[in-house]
Amino acid sequence: MTDKKNPALNNICMLIGRNFISDAVGNQVPQETQDEVFCGEIAITEKEFYDAAQSGIRPETAIIVNSMDYDGQEKVSFQGIVYSVLRRYPRVDEFTELYLQRK
Repeated sequence: MTDKKNPALNNICMLIGRNFISDAVGNQVPQETQDEVFCGEIAITEKEFYDAAQSGIRPETAIIVNSMDYDGQEKVSFQGIVYSVLRRYPRVDEFTELYLQRK
């Protein structure tokens, strides 16, 4: 785990998004994109976990990435598991926290 205040991006994750491309007849076809980026795993506090549970959400892990690397992707592959992004928190220090739930 890395410290939220002074994060160390010492892990690698895959940010999985979707772009649309035109096929031969001009139809917009979704295409999955994968961007490998550095990240750090951060702890989910008891309060964050409890508040999420009140809304029926169960975050399993949280990571921090450089804000320049994150472009609204809805899925993340981290340590061999694909997660959905439940919540994102862009910070003022050029990092973004992503709270994840297993797909």
